[in-house]
Amino acid sequence: MSLTITIFRLFRNRAWIVFCIISVTVSCTVNTHEEIKETTSSTMGTVRNTPPAVLVTPTAIPLKKTPTIKPPLILMPAPESQPQPTAALTAVPTENAISSLSESLVSGSFVWEPNKDNYQDVSLTLGGQPWSPDGNSLVGWSRKQKNLAILEISQGLLSLIEGTSASYSTPHWSPDGRYLLYSIPDDAFSLYSIAIYDLVTNQEMVLETDVRLLSLAGWSFDSSEIAFVRWAGEEENLHTVLEVIDLVSGSIRELKDPLSLTFAQASWSPIAKQLAVYITPGLPPDNPALPVYSFAAVYLVAIKTGIFEPLIIPSENDKRYYIHSFPWSRKGDKIIYSNTGTICFTQLATREETCLMSLVEKIDATGSNGARYPSWSNDGEWVSFILQFESQQCNPIAIARIDGDAFKFTDAGSGKCAVFGPIWAPAE
Repeated sequence: MSLTITIFRLFRNRAWIVFCIISVTVSCTVNTHEEIKETTSSTMGTVRNTPPAVLVTPTAIPLKKTPTIKPPLILMPAPESQPQPTAALTAVPTENAISSLSESLVSGSFVWEPNKDNYQDVSLTLGGQPWSPDGNSLVGWSRKQKNLAILEISQGLLSLIEGTSASYSTPHWSPDGRYLLYSIPDDAFSLYSIAIYDLVTNQEMVLETDVRLLSLAGWSFDSSEIAFVRWAGEEENLHTVLEVIDLVSGSIRELKDPLSLTFAQASWSPIAKQLAVYITPGLPPDNPALPVYSFAAVYLVAIKTGIFEPLIIPSENDKRYYIHSFPWSRKGDKIIYSNTGTICFTQLATREETCLMSLVEKIDATGSNGARYPSWSNDGEWVSFILQFESQQCNPIAIARIDGDAFKFTDAGSGKCAVFGPIWAPAE
């Protein structure tokens, strides 16, 4: 048995991708002459046709199943943490009103189980999409071990993923359960590499290097494409693009709106090849990597056409939208956000905005300045969000029924808090 090594020029900045595949023959193909073909369209941006990346193998992983991770891995007990009570509003519905909510939420390095009043530090930095598709495991950056790790929740086992280039990375778990997508910063945290780790073959694949990254959008619903927002151009021509990589064909598409909108973040539809793109008025040229906390508008872009269509456009210039990285309903028919502190959502079919006025009084009673970064529960009956207090850098996490009949939030004073909205566990 020997190695077949295929080397081809796949991405920008003269980066070379090497894939090694075990076979029964010996060959070495080096393509040093083939140029990347580029075609330009006024609506679809730049499309690059390249040799297939061959990231998909004949062995398919069933949907919503977590793959068995192969060695080399180091197993260790998960850190012990005593369940702590969660603060609730005085004279709001009792625990029975929350007991039907069986889902957990994660934020930062914590898992919150509202129905059990359990708030636990799992010693992993969690971001991106940390949940496995079946909701049984979490992936994140182990602060103690300085490595990517997977926590199997029911058994309490932490598995280190060795052999990666990851550094302070928070991966997106693919919907088919097989791959992890993450960015790898350089020493100055100014340029990034985009990488994928295969949990079946235990191989890391670096897709692109020297990326001036703004944000990762994660995976398409069928795990065939990834997307991210990055900077392009220099100085007076500095602009943002939405880049989409097809992992089956190896093609790259760079999407840019003709109006020269500044993208800051994007999120995939859970049911279609469509992205919601968050627009910001602009970032300072001397620090274009500044985090963006609020947005000026939201556009939709279909990957097939590359056409940007407005979805949420403010009627007033001072409106601020605080949008979660996963704002879509599970059916993909509406997007939720905070409209200057009030939780609202827009139906994609009608473009009608509906605001949850039943929650306004309860949120105001907390003394906060409103809700930020809301997201839907799996059944669409609940929303999670943070309560924004200007005096606090880390704010309480809250959940509420959309009809206002139940409301609960954590005690930020005891460290149970977040900067962005929590991420729901997937439905079983």
